[in-house]
Amino acid sequence: MPEEINIKKAGIFITADIEDYVFVNGHRAGQNKNWQQTSLYNIKSHLYPGENVVCVKAVNEGTEPDPAGLIGKIIIIDSSNRVIQIPIDKSWKCSDTRPKGWRSSTFDDNNWKSSVKIANYNDALWGHFNYENKFDLQFRPS
Repeated sequence: MPEEINIKKAGIFITADIEDYVFVNGHRAGQNKNWQQTSLYNIKSHLYPGENVVCVKAVNEGTEPDPAGLIGKIIIIDSSNRVIQIPIDKSWKCSDTRPKGWRSSTFDDNNWKSSVKIANYNDALWGHFNYENKFDLQFRPS
């Protein structure tokens, strides 16, 4: 996050197969237990100028090994209506465990694996989410 930014609006648009729990700088921002329903969590109050930490606990249930899928992006609008988009992509790290301090900015994730892209937005796996309308209604720059 730029040091000089004046955040007007900020949200994370997300869903996970099957559940997601979102944390920003250690604060719980939201949760969703229905992968077919996308969520838009307001994260403005949890962001700071400079480095921020966004963590997602994605949970998939079942008897067979099946990693939880995750899709979404962070969208920030500053006071001059500049839009910053940060996708959830293969640059994110992942782990099968949640060690002590995993939501902290001082946590060392060097031993965590890189995420793997298994599908694109709007692929048959995820279907089509009404992202554009939901974002426009809740985060349209004024």
